[in-house]
Amino acid sequence: RQIHKNGLNFTDLLIECRVKKLKELIQTNLEFHEIAFELGLYDQSSLNNFSKRYLNKTPLELRVLATS
Repeated sequence: RQIHKNGLNFTDLLIECRVKKLKELIQTNLEFHEIAFELGLYDQSSLNNFSKRYLNKTPLELRVLATS
C-alpha cells in the first residue's frame, strides 16, 4: 500500500533495491557471478546487462571507480 502512495510499483522498487545493493557489493571482493546471485539475477551476463541499463556502466567499470 505504501508503494502505491509513493507512486512506485513493485518493479521500480525492486530495481531501486538492486541498484543500491549492487553499489554496496561492487566494493567487496565478491566475484561478479556471486554479486549476480546476491541480487537475484540469473548469471554474470544478466548482471552486466542490468548494470549497463540502470547505471550506464559495466560492473568492472563500477568496481574500478569504487576502488580509485
